[in-house]
Amino acid sequence: FLVSAPTVATPSAYLPLTQPNFSTLPVGGTVHGESIRTDFDAVRLILPEVQILCSDFTFARATGAAYIIGGNGSCRTDYAHSMFGFAQGSCGPNAFARIDLRGTPFSVDCRFLPTGCGPRGKAKHTSNGQVILVAGTGGQGACAPTQPGTDKPQYPCCSDGHADVLWQKGNFRIQLKFREDEVNVDWYGRCHVDACPADWVS
Repeated sequence: FLVSAPTVATPSAYLPLTQPNFSTLPVGGTVHGESIRTDFDAVRLILPEVQILCSDFTFARATGAAYIIGGNGSCRTDYAHSMFGFAQGSCGPNAFARIDLRGTPFSVDCRFLPTGCGPRGKAKHTSNGQVILVAGTGGQGACAPTQPGTDKPQYPCCSDGHADVLWQKGNFRIQLKFREDEVNVDWYGRCHVDACPADWVS
């Protein structure tokens, strides 16, 4: 594990990632600017719950910058990142997220479901639950991880302001567990997966 500011009373723990882990927010529909891709070299690990904090970008690299106009033009949300494990769009092309925990002792212990206005989404679990492919979009929608302990998908869309700030109020998390042998979960949900990034399926 990586430790941030180890001299403070409650340092932050980060899980290094050795495989491609990324999410996208594509331009189109009510998403304006330049398409965003965020690559994660490590993720914030919440202990003892063993959960990933999806809105921590300490060890993330992002390209692009975008904004979403919502509420019939009454609000604007600015984006510098796309969240870990979320495939979010708005009336435009599909977004994609890839989670790959191979090389760590953990696997994902949740599902990924459509959420928001007119959402579409699908997901696939392989490699003993360590590799998750997620695709989604909607009218201010996403395919998103279920809230830990529930079967309800989390809703990542925001109101006026900057998403990096607004997301900190949402407590967006992915539940993990220690890896064990398990069967693959083939695609569930509905969403086209054409035009995906080349390294999304590799």
